[in-house]
Amino acid sequence: MKGVSFLTSLSSYSPRAGRNPREDFFTEALAWLLKEEKELTQVYAKAIAKMAGITLPAAGKIEVRTQVTSDSGRPDMELRGYTEDDENNVSEYSPRTTCWIIAFEHKLDAGEGRRQIERYAEYVNKQACACGEIPHLLVYITRYNNDYIDQQPKGLACKLLSLRWRHVFPVLKNYKYDPDSRNALYLDHLIAFMEEQRMKPVESFTPIQAASVVELPQIFDTLTECLSGDASHAYDQIVLGKQRSDPWSQLRMYGRYGYLKSISDKDASLQLFMGFMIREDDHIKRSCPDYPEMVIFIESSPNSDLRKEYHAWVKKISEQDKNWKVVNGPYQMVCVQTSLAEFLRYGNNQMVEIRKWYSDHLRVLKEQLKPNPIPVEKQTVQS
Repeated sequence: MKGVSFLTSLSSYSPRAGRNPREDFFTEALAWLLKEEKELTQVYAKAIAKMAGITLPAAGKIEVRTQVTSDSGRPDMELRGYTEDDENNVSEYSPRTTCWIIAFEHKLDAGEGRRQIERYAEYVNKQACACGEIPHLLVYITRYNNDYIDQQPKGLACKLLSLRWRHVFPVLKNYKYDPDSRNALYLDHLIAFMEEQRMKPVESFTPIQAASVVELPQIFDTLTECLSGDASHAYDQIVLGKQRSDPWSQLRMYGRYGYLKSISDKDASLQLFMGFMIREDDHIKRSCPDYPEMVIFIESSPNSDLRKEYHAWVKKISEQDKNWKVVNGPYQMVCVQTSLAEFLRYGNNQMVEIRKWYSDHLRVLKEQLKPNPIPVEKQTVQS
């Protein structure tokens, strides 16, 4: 039987509200390869099980599913092993022949949804119980460390394995495939995509990186100074929760250096950022490729109960001030941006002009927050 086209798999998840297009894209690309390359699927499942310290019964067939919908949510990908003696007559997803289940949640930049890990653990446990207490596992893969997940939340319904993409990358990179296989080129491009997305282990410095290390203290001191004075004062004048994340956390997690504060819960339902985009993301591109982008943005989470009020407010500010642009996506955003390169011409007055740029645009934002569209009782912040 002819398999599903790779392009068909990707087209199933075109960008839409509430979803991260890069995460969906990568999940579908990986799943398609696992479906096509049966031996790799066995290798992948065994490697994950070894990292988790569990043993999987021999499986004559492994099914790969994506975006599995249930009452408890929708894990990104699921592998199900079926008993070897039923290899020829296995009924797809039959509880009778299922011998193990591994569910995956893939994260590139997005955070967790409300009780996401807890809900997915409940789903995996429920599926395993329906199949007779078989080995089962929930795997959460992120680009960076996640303290909440890494510390293994208490009371989960199943075993949780928290990994970084750098742990998974070697499994795919070192797979010994037939170079003449029609999937060889596909796997090479998948590996290249992971490298471009910084999903591989960091093993060495480039000469430019090594030479720049000694300048880092001065560079970050200068960036911090740019965000102080009038810029910092204007930022503090906007009543939008409290400080949620420091510049170093923002840099490590998202490739941006600056300050972020938010309302209200774990989902960061509404948040304001002021700072520098060091690395491009899905929403904000650098206008000068070799220079950081100066950015102010405010965005809402797909799960926010303030989303409708925020949509109306976003439209209003972008209509009244053309410098502010609406960026539609899972996290709807309104932002203003310019390149740091634009300020090099000011010479010794660079710092004054940079702070003025931030403070002027933040004052516009403050005016648009009058009257505040956010109910006061919802402005509670977790520390």
